[in-house]
Amino acid sequence: ILVQGYQSNGNPVSLTLPFAVSMRAAPTATKAGTWNVSGVGQPSIVTAGISSVTLNATCNSTGPIQFNTLSTTTYISASAEL
Repeated sequence: ILVQGYQSNGNPVSLTLPFAVSMRAAPTATKAGTWNVSGVGQPSIVTAGISSVTLNATCNSTGPIQFNTLSTTTYISASAEL
């Protein structure tokens, strides 16, 4: 996952990741690991629905921003087990 852009200080940067197939119920979503960030704080999951999960990271300065996964230890998991 790689997010890049330009944003003003204090504003959120959002990313919605669609699932390839809708889940049968809203999943429990988890962000694993410490992600690489520049100009923003660590992203967090704000919503998880049957068709997507949305992340937000808040800008800590006006200018270019980036957040991304680093390896197999940084990822998003979503489980809809009943």
